[in-house]
Amino acid sequence: MKKEIKPDFYKKFQCIAGECEITCCQEWKIAVDEDIRKRWENITPGSTEKLTDYIEEKEGTSVIRLKENHKCPFLNKEKLCKLVMEYGEETLSKTCQLFPRQIHEFSDRTEYALVTCCPEVVDMLSKEKPFESADLLEKEKSLDGIGLLEKEKPFESADLLKQENDLQRSTEKQDFLAQIRYLICSILENEAYSVEKALKMSFYVLLDILEKAGMPNRNARRQKRVSLDDYGINYKCISLEAYQEEALQELSDAMDAMEQDALATLEERNELFLDLAENYRKEGLYTAYLEPIAQLAESYSENGYDEALLDKNESFEKEFVKYETLLRRYFLQEIYADFLLPESNLQDLVVAFQWIGIEYAAIHQALFLRFQLEKEELPYKTVRNYLVVIARMMGYDEDDITEYLQNSFQNLIWEWGYFALIV
Repeated sequence: MKKEIKPDFYKKFQCIAGECEITCCQEWKIAVDEDIRKRWENITPGSTEKLTDYIEEKEGTSVIRLKENHKCPFLNKEKLCKLVMEYGEETLSKTCQLFPRQIHEFSDRTEYALVTCCPEVVDMLSKEKPFESADLLEKEKSLDGIGLLEKEKPFESADLLKQENDLQRSTEKQDFLAQIRYLICSILENEAYSVEKALKMSFYVLLDILEKAGMPNRNARRQKRVSLDDYGINYKCISLEAYQEEALQELSDAMDAMEQDALATLEERNELFLDLAENYRKEGLYTAYLEPIAQLAESYSENGYDEALLDKNESFEKEFVKYETLLRRYFLQEIYADFLLPESNLQDLVVAFQWIGIEYAAIHQALFLRFQLEKEELPYKTVRNYLVVIARMMGYDEDDITEYLQNSFQNLIWEWGYFALIV
């Protein structure tokens, strides 16, 4: 029987429904699974229409056709769901039933998480930590894991033996990757490091582990996805002991000694933000949040970046640092929920962390721009809302993330210096 990893944070969530300021029922693709589609075929809310009349196909996926104002057609004036009120929750698609919950089925465990693109989840993070990484590690250690595979079993065929060997190898890999996630969480949890530094340190560690694992060669980094398992990596032989407190402190000190080009960072963050926002602006999504700051970002891009921006950034940082605790918890939750997935390999973790780096850069830049428009004020509500909007903008699946990185950068896997530049 598989074990469950379900942090207490997950259990505490309750949807606030009509009181939610950024409802999940608008400006978003709402998928409709096949079982619900069949159910909808038998429901006729009007004399001639069926619920299935509200379904359309987008990029090969069945989704609810939104109204012209980008709201779900089943959302009433009180921001409550007509389907639930008239037909019960069993008529909701899996997407609507689960959100903002997320469930990952690994071979040896089931993990439950909350995603950060819900304002209520961010509000919860403003009040408490999502989990203690040490507790998370203990839950992972309690899994049956390889111990199950060490018990004697009768093998009646070579195929069965191969299946057992594959299962053991998969379990070894998942255990190793879970240990890496714990290591990254523990770095981010350490308040001796700022969130920015913790992210930079974590990416350095990930690249170092990737090199030790035998990253094939520089050209392989251009491929869409390298299956490191094909290179015969023995995950049990890769030690994470090198990343203890003393070594991490040395890494932190080395980063302190490096010179940073703050203006280059502002420029790259600005260009990244504009690139991420482009399609959403074209579709008229999140207009109230994106359009004002995007116009300011475009003015910087067109007119150039000068030293005056550094003074504005200095004022912004004094306000931004007040949300350090919230950001630390936010990215801990991001790493727990989306960094390690059931089919992940070591390279996938690096790619996922690069996406987290872009997310941090986009959040920082969006709030920097908004700070200037709000007369150099940065209230909690503004921070919360932009965390939610950026999280929704970043909510792509693995293949789409890989494609974006492949099309936007020379190599799929970055040099550490670029990650440090944007973060």
